[in-house]
Amino acid sequence: MTVTVSKMDRPGSPAAHSFLSTKFFIPQARQPQDVLPRPRLIERLQAGLARKLTLISAPAGYGKTMLLAEWMPQIERRVAWLSLDETDNDLTRFLTYFIAALQRLKTDFGQALLVALQSPQPPSIERLTTALVNEIIPLDPFALVLDDYHLIQQQAIHTAIAFMLNHLPSNMHLILTSRADPPLPLARLRVREQMTELRAADLRFTLDEVTAFFHQVKELPLAAEQIQELEMRTEGWGAALQLAALSLQGLDPAAIIRFIGDFTGSHHNVFDYLVEEVLRQQPAEIHRFLLHTSILNRLCSPLCDAILSGEGEEQGGGGESTIHAAGREVLAYLEHANLFLVPLDNRRHWYRYHHLFAELLRDRLEQAHPSNVPELHRRASTWYEHNGLTAEAVQHALAAGAFEQAAHLIEQMWLRTFSLDPLQHTLSSWLASLPVEFVRVRPKLCLIHAWLSLQQRDLEAALRRLEEAEQALQQQANDDLDDTRNTQGEITATRMLVNTMSSHFDPGRVKVWAQEALEWLRPDNAPYRGVVFGALAIASLHQGDVARAEQAFAEAATISRGIGNVYVTLAAVIGQTNMQRARGALSLALATCQQALDWVTELGAEASPATGGIYLNLAEILRERNDLEGALHYATTGVTRFAQGTSQYLIATGSLIVARIKQAQGHSEDAFELMRQLRQPAEQHQLAWLFTLLPVIETQLRLAQGDLPARSWSPGMDWEKKLLRQYPGHYAFIYAYEYGKLTQAQVMLAHGRAAADQTLLREVVAQLEQQCRAAQTAGLLWLQMKTTALQALAYHALGDLASALSTLERALTLARPEGYVRLFVDEGVPMAQLLVQAVRAGLLPDYAGQLLAAFPDFRFMIADFRLGEEPIQSAESRIQNRTESLSKRDSDWASQSPKSGVPPGPQNLIEPLSKRELEILSLLAQSLTNTEIAQQIYISDQTVKVHTRNIYGKLGVNSRRQAVTKARALGLL
Repeated sequence: MTVTVSKMDRPGSPAAHSFLSTKFFIPQARQPQDVLPRPRLIERLQAGLARKLTLISAPAGYGKTMLLAEWMPQIERRVAWLSLDETDNDLTRFLTYFIAALQRLKTDFGQALLVALQSPQPPSIERLTTALVNEIIPLDPFALVLDDYHLIQQQAIHTAIAFMLNHLPSNMHLILTSRADPPLPLARLRVREQMTELRAADLRFTLDEVTAFFHQVKELPLAAEQIQELEMRTEGWGAALQLAALSLQGLDPAAIIRFIGDFTGSHHNVFDYLVEEVLRQQPAEIHRFLLHTSILNRLCSPLCDAILSGEGEEQGGGGESTIHAAGREVLAYLEHANLFLVPLDNRRHWYRYHHLFAELLRDRLEQAHPSNVPELHRRASTWYEHNGLTAEAVQHALAAGAFEQAAHLIEQMWLRTFSLDPLQHTLSSWLASLPVEFVRVRPKLCLIHAWLSLQQRDLEAALRRLEEAEQALQQQANDDLDDTRNTQGEITATRMLVNTMSSHFDPGRVKVWAQEALEWLRPDNAPYRGVVFGALAIASLHQGDVARAEQAFAEAATISRGIGNVYVTLAAVIGQTNMQRARGALSLALATCQQALDWVTELGAEASPATGGIYLNLAEILRERNDLEGALHYATTGVTRFAQGTSQYLIATGSLIVARIKQAQGHSEDAFELMRQLRQPAEQHQLAWLFTLLPVIETQLRLAQGDLPARSWSPGMDWEKKLLRQYPGHYAFIYAYEYGKLTQAQVMLAHGRAAADQTLLREVVAQLEQQCRAAQTAGLLWLQMKTTALQALAYHALGDLASALSTLERALTLARPEGYVRLFVDEGVPMAQLLVQAVRAGLLPDYAGQLLAAFPDFRFMIADFRLGEEPIQSAESRIQNRTESLSKRDSDWASQSPKSGVPPGPQNLIEPLSKRELEILSLLAQSLTNTEIAQQIYISDQTVKVHTRNIYGKLGVNSRRQAVTKARALGLL
């Protein structure tokens, strides 16, 4: 028999996890003839569904789980169940199982959250739980049971549950069973009457229930006085009553009297006594089975046979041995005899012992056969390893003191989960369970320790662990030279990454390490080769080698894509497309982003928070081409992805992009409000780079709306170096050249123009010329075009129209192939004036005219600039005609009836179509392609797709034909 596990997502997906499916099974109630109904408790549980929480808190043996099993068939809503154990004391593992439990109710629940949990950067608990609650809201009413919550000790998990309880939607009811009160806000819930509590006093059997139990369920002929005596002695404790009934079976009246007379003591003493009585009645084979299998948290017949026979191999497949049959028979006997065996699935494949019973059996095993315990754990570890349950295999190996076996398993698990699921708490606890000296002599364990420190941003500790790894590698007697070189390569790759995150970042040294690491690493070591190229890209970037940085990002993406690592692949693609944008390759960047999104869609991982960075880059590309609606759509989508739990750095980055789009749309107040809102997370999360960047971006926004900053304004000395030091990476590089190199020149230009200061304007020209040459040398085409455009404005302000037009022509010639718009339009009225002159002069009139059309109120500008001169050439006339046509169409729409055109009035839809959506709908009815629609109304193909998708959703259709048919039926066409 093969162990039953379930997979989330498809193989190769980053969200693919193996789950022990028995953790999700609702314990089955015993046969009706073996169960005493407890209607008084069921009524309280039913009434409690109207509240947030049901807490069943009592010591072991009070029947907490069995009470719920009896109630489940009667509950008037769907139920998800999660049985907890000690290994769940890791926030990532806990929430992953939490989400998996809810996927029993909705199969695609929490997919984005699962990927967020696997992000190398630990997500915020508040953001994760907020996103979790938001996903719960649309579900049908349900209850979730967290069984054995007392096993949870990690405070982060308690914090997450407390946050969830504070914001729990009304469609969810949480049920906790625990041996002790959990550290949750119980007092507040109690005062607000948001919690139902069942405690030991409630769960105790009353005298009437005890009488019914012995007479009706167990059919024991006890006198009323004997039952009263047993009730008093056990205090209604269910476990003791069950064991007492087992002990009394088959006794004659005299023996019953003696048994009850000897039955005394505290709960645990009573339990010990009764277990001894029960065990004494079992055959030696059953007694041995119970003791030896007590080390297991969950039992199945192959596992039990491996424990008892010493065979750790999986024995499923062609034929099954008689040992398996015997195992099944013993388990069936124990269940039939009610010997505290709890089935965990409907097929009776998996079981567990009652917790109190298992604890006592383990105590007996330690007393009777202490030397056997390590060997039993070793056999269990071997069986779990062969059945693909590595975490359980590690636990038993550690319990056996088999440190070599545990280390091997930990190293294997690390290779599989590298950069996907940090398992930080679990791995840390495992390493802490190993002797310190044992860890220090194993280079791979030291390396894992270094990564755990890196994930906590403890760079000094990470470097110490790397030094220990190198020392261990040098001292290790390993005949496999290839393995030694590969491990050295992994250490060097990790050291590169630490260095790129350090304030002592040394790009030259990182490049040297990269050559060494790539020489040492095996060709198939994709995870660490991806790390090398990612770090190499950052180093190249800091040295101004954009082409090499782009190549390194592309190589990192290719390697990571080959092993299905979504997070690292997308992170590399984001860097790659940022480099493509920097060198002016907008179309290539757009295609690269689209290919990445197509790939994650094929994997079923399109909800990954890492896709947020792709969406943000798409937003920047579309903003640059003045497709502001499409840009805003992608930017807000990207911020939403990041808000599900990834880096605060990227959430802030997304908000900055949204602000720029808002400003371009003419919503300056919204843009500045976003700037103000960003100061709070900057302070809360200590984002020093954001404090460095915000004043510069705010200055650009003010310049764009015509405000004049102080003449002495400056970003400060070494502003770019400061930003790169605070935020090492490609986003900081983009900001450094887009803002740091330009904003001061733009401020000087504005003041020079306002004051007609010839000296200041000539200084601006000289400064921009220097920057332009540097940008051309570095291959930074965007910066080259921008500085050239600003030079043209400076010449124009100096009154040198010839130089202004010739300089502007160079910028237009460079920008036209990629369709740049905002590069020019962001400079406002002065650029519009110069573009009018360019059209008059016949300099790229079509392109210059297209840019003029992108200025708000450009028709009034043209009227102001013409000043009685000859009419502007054909491009301006065509644009003006297009604008008049659009204005006429708008006027026509306003006067049309619902049956004769596209009205702005009532549409008989829950969510009306916007004006742009109505326009696109009318073009869809003309059977135009997306590209033809985009060209006709001056937006991108991507934006047409977005609007079309929105139209389908609002009309409740799935195709163009359906959309047109329904629109006509509604009088929209």
